[in-house]
Amino acid sequence: MPLRDRDTADDVQRLKALSWSGVGLILGIILGPLLNDRFGWPLLPSMVGAAAVLAGGIYAITRLITVGAGRAARTIHNPSGHSTPYAHSYSLAESMVAQGDYRNAATLYRDYIDADPTDGEACLRLARLVRDHLHQYDEAARWFRAARLRGKQSPRVELLITRELIEMALAQQHDPPRATPELARLVQRFPGTPEARWARQELAEIRKRIAEP
Repeated sequence: MPLRDRDTADDVQRLKALSWSGVGLILGIILGPLLNDRFGWPLLPSMVGAAAVLAGGIYAITRLITVGAGRAARTIHNPSGHSTPYAHSYSLAESMVAQGDYRNAATLYRDYIDADPTDGEACLRLARLVRDHLHQYDEAARWFRAARLRGKQSPRVELLITRELIEMALAQQHDPPRATPELARLVQRFPGTPEARWARQELAEIRKRIAEP
């Protein structure tokens, strides 16, 4: 399954454009009688025609704006079009999260990642966003793994990501067997650490429960 889930974000943008096109419908209904009074056009066709033209125009303009915003984000963060983008902060996406605009924040993080597929930090922030606010745990797991693979993570960050994957499987997904590959990875990658000892104990407990009739 691909990492990106653009359909959901695009559906949200389309719904927003449709909601704005409702303004065009209202204006068209108001404009119809004015056209009838000024030019003598039939009332009902004037109302329907004006509503259709205004609603369609507003929808098209809104879609151009929302699609352009994503392209602008990519241009800002990678203006030369080269494979190495400029360093950037995530303040705009974080402000969206603070305002509760989680889906558009997720879309913006995906734009950051499109501009720089090696941006492990954006992958990690996106993983936490979809886990904590959208509760899309399978999607979050994919982005956690992308953060671990795509960016040159320090051992400390790699360990943290692995812990977050394990804890999500245990606490949010309530599926201990799902955690076993990550527990085994933690034991193998970080032998001799307290985390490895904890992971070994968790693995033994999960395997014991699985073996129970």
